[in-house]
Amino acid sequence: MPSRFLPSLAAAAVLTGCAVGQTTMDRDPPDLRSLGEDAILVLKLQPEYRVHIISGTKTTDGWASDETPMSSAVVVNTFPKREYIVARVKGTRSNQVYGLSAVLPAGIGVAVPHFKACTGDLTPTFEVPPGQVTYVGSVLVTGKGDVVQPGPSEDLSRVRAQLSVDFPAASSAMEFRPLKMTRLSKALCASPKIVVPVPTVR
Repeated sequence: MPSRFLPSLAAAAVLTGCAVGQTTMDRDPPDLRSLGEDAILVLKLQPEYRVHIISGTKTTDGWASDETPMSSAVVVNTFPKREYIVARVKGTRSNQVYGLSAVLPAGIGVAVPHFKACTGDLTPTFEVPPGQVTYVGSVLVTGKGDVVQPGPSEDLSRVRAQLSVDFPAASSAMEFRPLKMTRLSKALCASPKIVVPVPTVR
């Protein structure tokens, strides 16, 4: 898979100032029935690198990022806890999808090698229905944090057991909906260089 190394200040701006997103949950919500239009995303990630997960839209030839030059689409920006990311996000409907867009092995900073998904790259994507707890599978990051691929399949009962200490309710309600490797048909970057427009202050 193509990798993108972004050591420039412009890239750092994309990955810091605009990348807000949510952090992982550390315990069950008070009541799973209160999720409403939200969902709980469960993803296993090895090694435990910081990642960005963004929102997107399905297309006829893959999926398109919801990012714009002036607006981030990052919904999850965090490290795994004991190999798992557990995050509350908006549930996906119809043509909506989430995708893993960036890997930052040493965290956020300038000149930190990382994977950044650009137009044409195959990336892990997943759907999480509203009101549900969804385990989407495992992602393995190799090389210097620049290669992303599906990890080994995990038995759902084993995943539930691993998460039951911190998430007894969520783990018991969890369903498996495997991620897909999908081509990113539209993103802000189409090459290793990203140019971030800076608005003129009048």
